[in-house]
Amino acid sequence: MKILALLFLVSCGTNHVLNFEGDYTRHKTDVEFEPYISQFQSFFGYTNTPIIFKEREGNIAGTCTKWSLGKRVQYKEIQIDLTKWLRFSEKQRETLIFHELGHCHLNRDHNNTVFNDDCPRSIMRYQMMNSYEIENCYDVYFDHYITELGRNG
Repeated sequence: MKILALLFLVSCGTNHVLNFEGDYTRHKTDVEFEPYISQFQSFFGYTNTPIIFKEREGNIAGTCTKWSLGKRVQYKEIQIDLTKWLRFSEKQRETLIFHELGHCHLNRDHNNTVFNDDCPRSIMRYQMMNSYEIENCYDVYFDHYITELGRNG
């Protein structure tokens, strides 16, 4: 029960660095993420957003950071907390990568609505799906989640 509560509280963070004129380090995607990226690309096309492991503060499992100058995004990157990643199931990992690519690649915001059965209506919810939701909602609503993720807002 303690693990279930912990996973329910894990969430996403977003970061947008505006008017960035300095240097930023361009990273190469960690090979650990390649299967999840391939799955995402099978639905949404090619993405070149790098995904790396980097410690996240508090209950944040992942962040999409965008560096912009004016209205133009110069660089974007997803950072995933390794300690939290190692505790997640395969499906939770997939939802985390799809969620963060939803921010970085599809420019999606959070959607915290739920169905009548309390299942999340979107992978873009601000919290990760907990074990109960993965087991009882993810497969049932998977097609809906993919369709909803691909919408323009």
